[in-house]
Amino acid sequence: MALILAIEDHDEVLTMLSVILQHHQMLLAPDSTSGLRMAADMRPDLILLDVGMPDVDGLEVCRALRRNKATANTPILLVTAHADVVRDPSLWRSLGANGAIMKPFSPSRLVDQVEELLSQHGPAAD
Repeated sequence: MALILAIEDHDEVLTMLSVILQHHQMLLAPDSTSGLRMAADMRPDLILLDVGMPDVDGLEVCRALRRNKATANTPILLVTAHADVVRDPSLWRSLGANGAIMKPFSPSRLVDQVEELLSQHGPAAD
């Protein structure tokens, strides 16, 4: 069981992610600021990051996660309704993300991407 942090400003999406990924331990952050703090403190195995958030843009959060020693190597999956982000791997790779999935997504596609990233990166280092 992996520890997964979801940083997402819509409660219904956080709930859906928790249900879909219920076989993992989930941390839920309703905004960028708490998400950055939780990521540094809890050191999750994977971060699911919404791109379009009102407090701090998810792309900037991704950059900040990569600059922080505690989260620099944590895999990040962008979860977004912005098709241009998903279609341009060079964009999300340049930010340090390990993948991107388009909202709305199928539960099986999300699970597949999460499991692939977890298997590629293994558990977070302490």
